[in-house]
Amino acid sequence: MLVYDSTGALVEEQRYAPKAIWWGFKQTGRVGPQRAFSADYAHTAILRFKKSTPDETYFGGDSLGDIMQPAPASESFIDTNVDTDYRDGDNESLTLYANQFFQLPAGVWNLHCYVEDSGAHVAQGHLALMEIMSGEDDVVLFHTPGWQDTQTYGGTTFYLSLPLLETEGTEYFYLRFESVTTNPTNYAYFLLLEKLQ
Repeated sequence: MLVYDSTGALVEEQRYAPKAIWWGFKQTGRVGPQRAFSADYAHTAILRFKKSTPDETYFGGDSLGDIMQPAPASESFIDTNVDTDYRDGDNESLTLYANQFFQLPAGVWNLHCYVEDSGAHVAQGHLALMEIMSGEDDVVLFHTPGWQDTQTYGGTTFYLSLPLLETEGTEYFYLRFESVTTNPTNYAYFLLLEKLQ
């Protein structure tokens, strides 16, 4: 990527875009250890990340700034408008936490989210990037994987990839994960953000 100053003069050639990775809550690595769904979510969760700052950065990814948001009560738009009415749960039993919601500075991004779930038979499960809107939240992109009959191969992998996501810097996003299975499952995940411009 070429970087220019305000006069249009070439300042430097940046070979790689800044990248940052956030690990899931209480994880010590990108996909481990796995943990159980919270009781109030049944088999649906808003992905909560370990901390507000990235766990890994590459090519200047530490300069991306504060992306994860604090406790939703401190941001009234999130607290008032996030759509928490999920199947097998209700708004009254759902608790919102810090580091579940993120706001990307204006620009163009590549977004990748990877979830490992220990359960099989999850053909109707999904991983969705959601944008908080007044009223019902908008689905930006979702991924529903194929499924398998047994847990022989370790469960099911969900991978959401959204290239060239253009943001104005005012949108609030979150990642919703649903595992449709008759048995309790565990899961682990990470989020990779790449700032293209």
